[in-house]
Amino acid sequence: MFYRSFLGKNLTPAERAIVRFVEGMIGVAALAAGTAIVQVVATSQVDVATLIKVALSAAFIAAWQAILKYLRAQLDVPLAPVAPVAPASGAAGDMPAT
Repeated sequence: MFYRSFLGKNLTPAERAIVRFVEGMIGVAALAAGTAIVQVVATSQVDVATLIKVALSAAFIAAWQAILKYLRAQLDVPLAPVAPVAPASGAAGDMPAT
C-alpha cells in the first residue's frame, strides 16, 4: 500500500487515511523525541508526564487528520491511468547492426 502511494497509484479512501495516520504517527514520534531531548538538555532529566501529554496530544491530531482525510477522500476522483510510453523509433535497440 505504501509503495503504491509512493508510485502515485490509486488508493481507496481507507488506504489514504491509513497512510495519513502513519505519517502523523511518525511526526508524533519525532515531536516526542524532540521534547525529550530538549528536557534532557535543559534540566538533565525527563518529565514523563509532560512527554506523555505531548505525545497523546500529537497522536490525537494525527488521528483527527486521518479521519478528515478519509472523509475528504470519499469525494476525490480516482487518478487517471497513465499509458505506458513506447520507445521512440530509431532508439538504440531498434538500429540495425553495421
